[in-house]
Amino acid sequence: MPIIAMTNQKGGVGKTTSTLNLGAAFARLGRRTLIIDDDPQSSLTQGLLTPDATFVMPPERTIYALFAGLDAGPSELVVEGVFPGLDLLPGSPRAGSFNRPEPHTVDPDHAALFAEGLDRITAGYDVVLIDTAPSLQFNTWVALLAADAVLVPAQAEAYGNQGIAIVFDWLHLVGHVRGRALPIAGLLVNQHKSRRGLQQAVVDALREHFPETLSTAIPDTTDIPEAINLGKPVQAHKPRGTAAKAYDAVAREIGARLAALGLMAGDGKDRGEAEDAREAA
Repeated sequence: MPIIAMTNQKGGVGKTTSTLNLGAAFARLGRRTLIIDDDPQSSLTQGLLTPDATFVMPPERTIYALFAGLDAGPSELVVEGVFPGLDLLPGSPRAGSFNRPEPHTVDPDHAALFAEGLDRITAGYDVVLIDTAPSLQFNTWVALLAADAVLVPAQAEAYGNQGIAIVFDWLHLVGHVRGRALPIAGLLVNQHKSRRGLQQAVVDALREHFPETLSTAIPDTTDIPEAINLGKPVQAHKPRGTAAKAYDAVAREIGARLAALGLMAGDGKDRGEAEDAREAA
């Protein structure tokens, strides 16, 4: 069962959107999936539940419990069935109280509390995706320490990619503390508008400098903001649209990469393809 941290130093590059829609894509591939809101802004939780969910929800029923070392299990913390096969561990602004700069200097036992809590929550899942904050403070740090791989969402524009080199510096530091490298599941290009012109030149440059860049890019389509506005993954809004199919393709590509690393078993039943086949028949 791989734990994948969704990480980038820059905000607004699609980490939260990628976490939700890739989670739904893995679920459509027949994998029981958990998405975790580890950003104190808690946009993933607010988008899927209600805008005030993180303010009315007791912190001890959220990811805060893992940071605080509370003895809480899935029945107390996990919101089941936000999409078929997809569950949510909600975030909380209170989790931000644990953040501090230079997290690698924090007592390792404190970081271990998060890992121990994560072990209790993630048992039984096929894939776990963690949405992290756009900074290397404690909340992101412990997620990277606990992860089996990292996925870096990025935009197909120059300013959006200035933080990628910083992310790779983070990963080097994380690997040093872990005593082993943190594999990169991929660099995912979001909001891809055109296969020609300046934007495609940026994507080509990304692929040249970062061979980890995934072959499938997520198109810039209204399906995605419409789904966000409705509080659901794009697979629930337009299940056969270009965006949903792109996320499904990305999930397959990541799955193949993780399988090659020995972190994931081969594909299970692909529910999305099965539904398409039934409709075509």
